[in-house]
Amino acid sequence: MTLRARILKVVSPRTLVLGAVVAGTAAASAGAATVITGAQVRDGSLTGADIRDRSLSVRELSTSTRDALHGATGATGATGARGATGPQGPAGAQGATGATGA
Repeated sequence: MTLRARILKVVSPRTLVLGAVVAGTAAASAGAATVITGAQVRDGSLTGADIRDRSLSVRELSTSTRDALHGATGATGATGARGATGPQGPAGAQGATGATGA
């Protein structure tokens, strides 16, 4: 009698499949248990190389960091060309008579 025949005589194929599923699930959950949280990271140990491109939004940055993204105000640009003269407006109303001079 072969080893396979002896195993199948003692254990059903359904039990073997169930055992394989349980072992696979246990291995997958063990891998998920090794996720690193922020509490486990030492301050100052992460660098820009550790952050995936485009994985952070501006809202996730501190206020001081957001302010640092705005550079200094640049120099004033040159004055533009003079615009065309507009049309003449309507005549104004007659003003009140002034005081007589000395």
